[in-house]
Amino acid sequence: MLTLAYLPVVAFVIVVAFELFWPRRTDARGDVHRWLSNIALYIINKLGSRGIYLLLIAGGMEINEAQSATDDGLLKATSITLAVLVLFDILDYAKHVLLHRVPFLWRFHQVHHSDSKLDFTSQFRFHPFEMLLAMTLDVSFILLLDIPVYAITAVALIGSTWGMFQHANTHALKGLDRYARLLLVTPNLHHIHHYTDAAAANKNFGVMFSVWDRLFDSYLSPKSLIGDTPQYGVVGLNERGNLNPFALLTLPFQASNTVTQVGLDQDQTPIKSLKEES
Repeated sequence: MLTLAYLPVVAFVIVVAFELFWPRRTDARGDVHRWLSNIALYIINKLGSRGIYLLLIAGGMEINEAQSATDDGLLKATSITLAVLVLFDILDYAKHVLLHRVPFLWRFHQVHHSDSKLDFTSQFRFHPFEMLLAMTLDVSFILLLDIPVYAITAVALIGSTWGMFQHANTHALKGLDRYARLLLVTPNLHHIHHYTDAAAANKNFGVMFSVWDRLFDSYLSPKSLIGDTPQYGVVGLNERGNLNPFALLTLPFQASNTVTQVGLDQDQTPIKSLKEES
């Protein structure tokens, strides 16, 4: 577990290097105001989740801390961790679909999609209320299934690491992407999900594994896309430029808020993409 704890740090260094030397698009570079907004949300969410965890512990919540990976043995601990990874990935897929399909939830999730340029900091851009809902559901499953702490920690570290890579502004591993996406939600797949084109943004809901999108008919391969260079973000919000942290926090409560990506017909077809992503 000590080795896994360094995983996000190592991933951060690698992703930053990829973005510097092999950028997907150069227009995302040097956007300090957007970076500061994303990092501010990360700090708020981190402090909030830590505070909630401490409150739950103080309130008597019991987490399975007795078992360690050493106590369970390597084979059993690995099997449990992989099972938890798959379970929570299915859960994350379902949550993600609802965030797009339910107008009230989309109001909060659009904060994440409002990033008009994608890089690793986009992984940090979530509204605290969305994080609270996700954490409540996750904790409920953890308690219900009595999942050991080592498995929860490992899955959380893997998830945060993969999230940075998914959003990264890089083509560094372009050659491997077409093979990796047979199993995983790669950067090319996830970047499609961030297009302003609503039909594209309602595809590729998967977080870690692409199999759920394939099973539930929400998979969209880069091979099927042709056309102009796409825009990232949300129609109607991109025109407002970079949103500061206060604007992002209050966005879901604004009277002018509109839901733009809910209730799409299944036969809608995305019209924009990067040709080189095929």
